[in-house]
Formats: sequence, structure tokens, C-alpha cells
Amino acid sequence: MERQNIFNMLLTFLKDLTGKSDEFQDELLESSISLLLNVPISIIFKHSSNIDNLYLWKNVMLKALSLSQLNNRLALTCITTLECWFNALPMSLVAELYSDVLPKLSNFLSIE
Repeated sequence: MERQNIFNMLLTFLKDLTGKSDEFQDELLESSISLLLNVPISIIFKHSSNIDNLYLWKNVMLKALSLSQLNNRLALTCITTLECWFNALPMSLVAELYSDVLPKLSNFLSIE
């Protein structure tokens, strides 16, 4: 029970951080997004729970990819996170989440 309470408190903090990160800029923004993208999937998603958390993190990822035009490190973090999601989530959910994220990655995969 104690472990579950700690997970819930941590998740609440991280959800608050997703909202507060809109107020951040520069290095603090990049650091908070990087932290959020490195949160273990077991904290964000439980098979028996609501999937709203994943949509919050998808939005963080989209924000990271838009910032990645200036910093490729965030794009690499997004790719690592996507790989983790692919290996941990049900395929139907992965397909739904990827449909919005993968087009944003095309900017990093094209050669000009």
C-alpha cells in the first residue's frame, strides 16, 4: 500500500510538472521535458488504469519535438521513449499514440 501511495504522489508531481512546464523557458524547459520523457512507463501507465496520462506525455513529446529543431538531444530522448512505449504498451494504443508523433519525427529523418 505504501509503495502505491508513493507512486501516486510521484505521478501527481509529474502531472503538475507537465502543466507548469508551459511557464518555463530555455534550459529549465528542456530539463523538465527531458525529465518527463525519462519517467518509467510503469509510473505513467498501468494496464488497469486510465490512459489519460499517456496523452499528457504524448503532448510533452510533441513539445519536445518542436523544441528539438534547436536541440537534437530532445529528439533522441523522444525516440528512446517511443521505443520504450513500443515494447511496453498494447499495440493498439501504440498505433494511436504514434499516429500524432511519427509525422513530427520526419523532419529529423529527412536529408536536405
